[in-house]
Formats: sequence, structure tokens, C-alpha cells
Amino acid sequence: MHEDFAAALRLLAGFSLPHAEAWRLLIPVAERLDVPRPSYWRVRRFLLAERERRARVRAEVDPVVADLLAGFLPIWRW
Repeated sequence: MHEDFAAALRLLAGFSLPHAEAWRLLIPVAERLDVPRPSYWRVRRFLLAERERRARVRAEVDPVVADLLAGFLPIWRW
């Protein structure tokens, strides 16, 4: 998959768009690159993987941010 398609899909993964709508929104990117869009299947798989990755990152980062906002600072041991 072309990197511009991947970048567009990473951006679109943050919205709760259906897979078909995200696939349709790639039309301007395909026209600009003068290449065909990736298949619906590839777009669907990419969005599922990206949304799962974001959920994992969020699950790791949210507790740390919550602790920092609550005033808990990490103790650095050298």
C-alpha cells in the first residue's frame, strides 16, 4: 500500500467512520497519486489493525497520564 494511503487511513482511523466510507474517502488520494485505491479488504484490515494499535497505546498511556494529573510523580532511581 502506498504510504500516502496509509497516512490517510491512519488519520481516518481516529474517526468512527465505517470501513466503506473510509474506502470512498481515498478517491481523492488515488486521483492525486494516479494509482488505483487499495481494495476494500485491505482498507478494512488496515483500519482494524490501526484501531487496535491505538487502543493498546491508549491502555498503556492513560494510567500514566492519570497518575501525572493526580500529582503522582515517578521516582527516578539512579
